[in-house]
Amino acid sequence: MGRIWVFVLMFVVSSLYALFLESGPGRWLAEERTWLSVVIGVGYVTLLMRFLGPAPAWTDWLVAWGVSGVPVIVRSLAHEVRKEREVWEEVRR
Repeated sequence: MGRIWVFVLMFVVSSLYALFLESGPGRWLAEERTWLSVVIGVGYVTLLMRFLGPAPAWTDWLVAWGVSGVPVIVRSLAHEVRKEREVWEEVRR
């Protein structure tokens, strides 16, 4: 499997994981068992990195974590923005 396809696969898997974290069980996992959601994320990225070869270069590791982290970071930021809006709406009332 070519490096670019491994990174695409990581992005897709992370996107699916971010969607799962929006579901009932996923939301509970992210809010109540944050450590477990992190372990799961680190675990699948580490497993997928094996497709990069036995000892990927540091740049490959950085790209892998960057590509796979973006969907979950976007989800977290979206929730932060939503919470901020709710707080400001309450303040304005």
